[in-house]
Amino acid sequence: MWARGIREFIEGRVLSRVWAFAPWFPYDLDMVEFAKRREILNGWDVFNARQAMGTVWKDFPVAHLKISSDEFDIDCFSWEGYIFVSEKLREAFGLSPADVQYLEVDSSQSGSLASSKHYKILNVPVVETAELASDEVALRHSLFFHHSSPGQLFCTDALALRVLRAGCTGVRFLELSSLGVSQRQRYRTLRGVEEGGEWDPVRKVVDSTVVEQID
Repeated sequence: MWARGIREFIEGRVLSRVWAFAPWFPYDLDMVEFAKRREILNGWDVFNARQAMGTVWKDFPVAHLKISSDEFDIDCFSWEGYIFVSEKLREAFGLSPADVQYLEVDSSQSGSLASSKHYKILNVPVVETAELASDEVALRHSLFFHHSSPGQLFCTDALALRVLRAGCTGVRFLELSSLGVSQRQRYRTLRGVEEGGEWDPVRKVVDSTVVEQID
C-alpha cells in the first residue's frame, strides 16, 4: 500500500472515491414557474457554439442570461445542455485554469439576486481514463469527464466536500450505482452517504436515511 501511494504521488495522481456531479434543483423550487422566468436572450448563438466535451472551447459568445425573478437563489443549474455555476460555487471548487474553463455570462437583465450570483457556464476540458468501478480511483483531476460516459461529469470526494461545506445549492454528488434509471438514489452529504426519501413540504426537508457514514 505504501509503495502504491508513492507511485501514485510520483505520477501526479490522487486516490479518491468518485461521485457523479449532478445539477439538482431543490425540491421546493417551482420548476414550471422557473421555466417561464429564465431565458438565454442570444440563445441561437449560444446553442450553436457548443464544442466537443473534454476540450477547451474557443470563441464562445457571452451568454445573455435573463432570470426574471427576485427569489432565485441557486448556485448551480442546467439549462439547454449547459451548466451555470455561481461565483460561490466556483470559489468552492478551487480549481486552476488548467482544470476548468468558465465561459462568460451577462446576467445584468436578471433579478437582483440572480444577478448577484455572477453566473458563468462551466466547461471541463479534461477526460480521465482510470477505471471507476473500484472504491478508490487514481485521478489527475478533481472534476472531469470519463471516456466511457460521454456527457456525465464526475468529481473527487474532496471537491464534493468543499462544495457541501460551502453550503452551495443546486448540485448533488451521486453514488455511481445511482446512475441507473431504476436505482434508488444515494448521494454524498456531510453526514456520509444518504439514500433519498420524500420531500416534506411542511418541514421543507428531505426525509432521507444515512446508509454509510464517512469519516
